[in-house]
Amino acid sequence: MDLGNIVLGKDEINVGGVNIPILKGDKGENGYTPVKGVDYWTNEDKQEIINEVKEEINIDNINQNIEEIENTMRNKNKYI
Repeated sequence: MDLGNIVLGKDEINVGGVNIPILKGDKGENGYTPVKGVDYWTNEDKQEIINEVKEEINIDNINQNIEEIENTMRNKNKYI
């Protein structure tokens, strides 16, 4: 997926010519520290992220590409 240029501004991000506003939440109460697994990133959340990344990155294609590159390099070395 080609997103084009990504430019991070103060109040927005420009991705491929599309301006996306940076949303800012309300300030929390003083002294409160978010708790992992309570306020953000549960184990289920993390696994979902991992699964989505794995779907986007096709390991079989990567391994095939590496093999093709290695074969090409081996064949070029035969003629040098």
